[in-house]
Amino acid sequence: NVPVLQELKAQYELHNNVRNEASGHFENALRVIPVADEMTQRQLNVQLEERWRGLSARISGIQTAVMDGVTGPDVLVADKLGILERELQELQASLEDMHGVIKSEEELCLYVERLQVLYSRVEHIQEELGRLGLLSATESERVGALLSTARHVELQVSEELEGAIVLRERLKALQTGLARVRRDHQRAGTVLDQCETSERLGSDVVEQALNNCKSVGEELVTHWQEIMTLRQLLHTLPTSLRVSVSPVRVERDISSVQDDHTALEDRCRQLLARLAARLALWRRFERQLEMVQQSVQETDYMMELLTVQGAVDYDRLLKATERLE
Repeated sequence: NVPVLQELKAQYELHNNVRNEASGHFENALRVIPVADEMTQRQLNVQLEERWRGLSARISGIQTAVMDGVTGPDVLVADKLGILERELQELQASLEDMHGVIKSEEELCLYVERLQVLYSRVEHIQEELGRLGLLSATESERVGALLSTARHVELQVSEELEGAIVLRERLKALQTGLARVRRDHQRAGTVLDQCETSERLGSDVVEQALNNCKSVGEELVTHWQEIMTLRQLLHTLPTSLRVSVSPVRVERDISSVQDDHTALEDRCRQLLARLAARLALWRRFERQLEMVQQSVQETDYMMELLTVQGAVDYDRLLKATERLE
């Protein structure tokens, strides 16, 4: 059953990609994190790989058996044309039956794999038709018609596959961008937390907190531009596919990130105003303190002069007092 084999092949390719990715993560994790039972974990991984290789061999065997039944040397040309025509009709029907709503990333990846399997099979049919040797006039006409149909199906599958891949990549870019903005927001929130704890400390600490708060404000401007770019990317998702993908969840995530960003901007603006007012108060205090210190130094100097002169001259004392006032 070719359609069943195609679905099996698509499922296999999807999970094979997951297995390859998991295997890479496994090796990276063991290099980074010391694990007490590393040997046990590696043995379990080897067992998993062996089971997967066995599964791969079985699927390859089934595929070879099915293909031999279609294109084997003992199959008559008329029978071979009948088989290829029937398979081409099944491929066309499979493509036309591809409708519905994609609800998850895994379903979209499986859809891409199904299209890739269809595309490979259409290419194989064209190769088999091209290998046929001497044919009668009727058979040649039939082969030409099948090739024309195969090219038409190939074009349809190719366009659908290209659109599905673009959709998958753009959705992945949206998820990656949203994750990046969330990390940036988390870092900005941490810096603002530190600035708030510095609000009641010394002038140098308040000044540094003010500078850090200004930097956060500048970064938030860049983050907002990134959010707008993501929203624009959302509106460029392909809409001509046979299946539909609801962007509601992604749009909800973007709106949530926007709300978080607005809250951070308000918090940063209010904190910036408080820190600026606190630093201005510190600067005023320091100027007043400096004036007092200068007055104290002048007083000490006049007292020293009066002490050195011995007896206190009333006129000089009066002038010193006025000067101090």
